[in-house]
Amino acid sequence: MHRLTQFFVFTLLLALLSGCSASSAPSPTDFQPTLTPSGPETTTTIQPLTLSGPETTPIVPRPYPAVLTLETAAQGISAVVDAPSSITGLADVQAIITKHTQLARDKGLSFDHMAIKYVAAEQRWFLVPVTSDGMITGWLEIADATSQSGWRFAEQPTWDSQYHPSTDTYQYGLPALHDPANHFETGFANGFPILIEVTASGTPQYWNNIVQKTTLLVEGAPLPTETPTPEATQIPFESGPSLEFSPLLPAVWSKEWTGKVANMDIPIFIGLSEGVYNDKTPPITSIRGVWMTQEGLDIVADAFLRTAHYRYTEIMGNTATYEEYVDIRKNQPTGGEVNLLITDNELNSDGKPVRREALIDPRQGFSLLYTDKVAPKIGVKHDRNNTSFFGVDGQGRLLLASDYFSRYPFNKETFEFGVSTTNSQFIAGSFYVMDVFGYAENRCMVNGDIDSICGEQRHLKEVADWNQLYINKYTEMLSTGNFKPFWGLDRP
Repeated sequence: MHRLTQFFVFTLLLALLSGCSASSAPSPTDFQPTLTPSGPETTTTIQPLTLSGPETTPIVPRPYPAVLTLETAAQGISAVVDAPSSITGLADVQAIITKHTQLARDKGLSFDHMAIKYVAAEQRWFLVPVTSDGMITGWLEIADATSQSGWRFAEQPTWDSQYHPSTDTYQYGLPALHDPANHFETGFANGFPILIEVTASGTPQYWNNIVQKTTLLVEGAPLPTETPTPEATQIPFESGPSLEFSPLLPAVWSKEWTGKVANMDIPIFIGLSEGVYNDKTPPITSIRGVWMTQEGLDIVADAFLRTAHYRYTEIMGNTATYEEYVDIRKNQPTGGEVNLLITDNELNSDGKPVRREALIDPRQGFSLLYTDKVAPKIGVKHDRNNTSFFGVDGQGRLLLASDYFSRYPFNKETFEFGVSTTNSQFIAGSFYVMDVFGYAENRCMVNGDIDSICGEQRHLKEVADWNQLYINKYTEMLSTGNFKPFWGLDRP
């Protein structure tokens, strides 16, 4: 699955080489893991909440829902009500609220209070951080090396049976909304609190599956009405100004490099948005620049052409080996362009994005903007947390923007492994958006959420050989004592 795409196996390799450990071993008295994501048939156990509080009750096996229908989602939302005073007035309950309120505030979560929600049919209660008008502001996330984002959502909004605040790396967050007009509600299904995204009219549309670690479409829910421009029999070449980045997502810092593949120059632009350049989140998250070695540039340029070749052959149905494709790009004035559903660089007269098919010319290279936010209406969500922008300039250059910066765990724990290693891992992970460019079918990008239409996508097959060459190169560098990162970040 593309959660751990082969393009970024080297991210894990860097972590191994730095000798880091993902988590502390549990003591014999700790709860046993409740989530074992081995496939669609995964069975999980939950911690039922009693009046004594969630930390003190025994674990009871319950199957986690694999599908959430429109009827089940609506019923689940209706089942969750405010807890009665017979529960909220208990001293033990108030102590638990105080504890979890402090844990959430310590992580910087902005909320008004912890609401106590109750499911009468099962006599279950749980806590939800909300605003003064009752809107959900966050859901507990725990560091998880098996998730592409590096995090997994907890079994409940503020608690998880594997959760140990004193030793775990954790935070609070929410998936990106598919529509700015939507909002989140807490539902209940098969013993689990479920985070459900509903439309402005209150119709359940998406739900967060903690086992698959992604947001899924509610079965039977209506899809957004936005549709792409009908497929043209022949897509014209772009004809317009050359751009480094989309005007919808400007950069305050940028730099251009040239990567080389078979003596062919591939322009590469990296930029930083205002929110990244001046980020104030501790310990050290603001970035003032990016540097890359020529060897690193050549690696990225090669990966870019390989993903373009994958799209050219596997998605568009053309026939050519990678070597033949490179020869086309190098020696012919046209040919080898790839068809991609992009978001135009200008909104329409109603302020809505224009999604259309365009030809990407890999000769023109690509740009990648690190940003703290890609608005859902112009972006494409391609896993549980990450949303990216896919655009094109007037010459056919691919314009990319990724909010990976806001999801990467820049914290004391990661910096303990070394600032250089952390920075290198971040850059490696940020190029994951190129993998999406390779595998995403246009039909999967229509509503801005790939997984909700086409399910979890698989990583690119063709980068396997290239990736092994990359790992061999790193292994050789390590064995000779000449281990040097190919890229890094400049910080204040």
